[in-house]
Amino acid sequence: MGSNVSAYPWRALIENQGVEVGESGDQLTAICPFCRHHRNSFYLSPDKGLWICKVCGRKGNGPKLISLLLGVSYRQAAEMLEARAIPYADEKPEKRVIRLRLPREFEPLTLPEGVGNKRFWRYAKRRRLTPELVEAYDIGFCRSGMYSGRLVIPFYWKDELVSFFARDITNKQSRKVMSPL
Repeated sequence: MGSNVSAYPWRALIENQGVEVGESGDQLTAICPFCRHHRNSFYLSPDKGLWICKVCGRKGNGPKLISLLLGVSYRQAAEMLEARAIPYADEKPEKRVIRLRLPREFEPLTLPEGVGNKRFWRYAKRRRLTPELVEAYDIGFCRSGMYSGRLVIPFYWKDELVSFFARDITNKQSRKVMSPL
């Protein structure tokens, strides 16, 4: 795979995501196609096929990037890399509709205040969240996992979850707010 990595049209792959691509030394830079952070936080080494987003932390090799961006299996992505193939607008594979879900560790922040959720309720009350608001907006929390120690506030559009943000309540985490998008 090594020889075809540098010959793969990486710039076109990223530009097909509607992202402008720049250069920094021997790396391509762009707005991350995953977190869409407003700065060029996405770096790709065309010679090695390795990439990373300095904001959301996603990283990997060439086949993984192709797989994620084009919605194909890792194996298909590796074959595309070997063949130096990239589908263009008229031949894009059908995008899978991915339904966003709340984190697996999500627990609703419901009354009564119970063992384990008291610290989340204290934080919610400091932020002037009433039990009525918590229930109306399906606010919850995570005790473990990627969103551990965070109050989770989901956003719905026409009864479908479209996003959520998770706010650190400990003031110990490097990122105060996290979002899946």
